Amino acid sequence: MSKGQLVLDNSVLSAFASGGWFHDISFWTPRYALYTTEQIWSNEFSPHHSFSKPEWLRVEAVDTSELAAKTVELGEADWTLIRLAETLDDPVLVSNDKRLLKETERRGIERIWGSKFVKQTFESCGIDRQAYDDGLPSYVRDVHLPDFVTAELRSAEKK
Repeated sequence: MSKGQLVLDNSVLSAFASGGWFHDISFWTPRYALYTTEQIWSNEFSPHHSFSKPEWLRVEAVDTSELAAKTVELGEADWTLIRLAETLDDPVLVSNDKRLLKETERRGIERIWGSKFVKQTFESCGIDRQAYDDGLPSYVRDVHLPDFVTAELRSAEKK
């Protein structure tokens, strides 16, 4: 990932929460500004998790009426992430949603799989070994990963 703004999908926020690593996302500040949308935070994340909005996360209200054609079937919350990314300098959208990432790619927005983001956070010392090992089974259950991705996460080492 290059320097810039990270736009976090609910799939990432929730998966980090299920792994017990929610506050470890803050590791990426101040190198990156961390964003999500009001719709993701209020309608998708907060109803299922007991976290107050952390200071390191910027939650933005987004109007999707100015989006170019919505060419694929995505939920309105997903479109808010795309619109937010389109308004930021050097955005990187982080998600485990294949359709969302494909649309992000189609629009020329940098993206990264949420599981790769977890691995990079761990390898870069944003999550300690014990917390990573303890939370990985919950993370894998939450995200429903293919076996080869699960194996890659289990074999991750600190850099």
